[in-house]
Amino acid sequence: MSEASSSSFGRQVTLSDIAKIDHSRMDPSETPEKMFSLYSFKGYDEGEKPVDSPGKDIGSAKYIVKSPCILLSKLNPRIKRVWKVESSAKNPICSTEFVVLCPREEIPLDYLYTICNSPPFRNYLKSLVTGTSSSHQRVKQSDIKSYEFYCHDILTQHEIGDSYSKLDELVNVNKNIDSKLNQVATTLFKERFRPVVDYLLEGKECPNNYELMKFGEVSQNFDNERDPLSRTERQERQGEYPYYGATGVLDFIDDFKFDGKYLLVAEDGTVETDDGFPVIQFLNKAFWPSNHVHILRGDADEGVTTEFLRWALSFVKISPYITGSVQPKLSQTNLNSIEIPVPPKQEIKNFTELVRPIHELIWHNEQENDRVEAMEKLLLPQLLKKDSVITQ
Repeated sequence: MSEASSSSFGRQVTLSDIAKIDHSRMDPSETPEKMFSLYSFKGYDEGEKPVDSPGKDIGSAKYIVKSPCILLSKLNPRIKRVWKVESSAKNPICSTEFVVLCPREEIPLDYLYTICNSPPFRNYLKSLVTGTSSSHQRVKQSDIKSYEFYCHDILTQHEIGDSYSKLDELVNVNKNIDSKLNQVATTLFKERFRPVVDYLLEGKECPNNYELMKFGEVSQNFDNERDPLSRTERQERQGEYPYYGATGVLDFIDDFKFDGKYLLVAEDGTVETDDGFPVIQFLNKAFWPSNHVHILRGDADEGVTTEFLRWALSFVKISPYITGSVQPKLSQTNLNSIEIPVPPKQEIKNFTELVRPIHELIWHNEQENDRVEAMEKLLLPQLLKKDSVITQ
């Protein structure tokens, strides 16, 4: 069907009944000096901001982004990347790992956005992935189009979309603030510890007043305290505490294993960022980790804080330490073998105190987002029920 009609409302439909996939594409390299707004995974992960780039710097064909639309990642759907594009920037294009979903006539963009973020849809995508490597699993476009759900009447669609978007806006505001705060902390680390950055990125010599030490010598590892839960077990234990995987929160459950300041480093699956650095999560809360992350702290006896390790590790080109062609893995042995120039204890202490207010604000925002996302997980199935009634 080319347009959504009233006959689509108030009954079971497929996603293709309310949205169409746009396959329009172009090759930016054919216009090397032209500037494009590129919607990429990196841009999404760093605050949902497209990146301006000339065509000569964009290496392959891209989809044309036509607003309003939803950009839905078909790669590794366990990582939720759902990008709402209400008004496009100049010459907008996106990675072909996104699916460009355009709402059919009368369908509110926020309703389509809500469907794409709903737990039933996310679980549906995760159940249909293909690919031999866990870091490169994809869902087929045909399966995305075939997703079945109950489509509400048009008034209820607006109410559901508006309700979810208000919650989602709270999360995005905090994420954007955190992204900027992380940039500030990165700059401070570079200014304070330029020899560390130069050694890790450029292979320059370690200065005499720094001590070259292995990561295992300056960190505490708590991997032996992990107790992973299966998806079925987690479904039976829904609650308020985040359950962490290699790249972020996978679920919310009724208990926690750790409480406090910890560094999580991805062990397998997605273990490397697009820029070649380790996947790191710096937490200060109650949480339950999966067996896909290393759980670490700085070694106080060596005067090395967790804050220092968090930023030093973010400058390590991690590829030489990764094993496995099908299932990439950063083993504890290889992680511990990474050499890092360690500055005098007082310098580390001064830096830790300097960035403390930044980290505290980031942690506050993350905990607020955890609460909102846990609420969304409980509310969305209720909002999308056949007999849903929204009270303003």
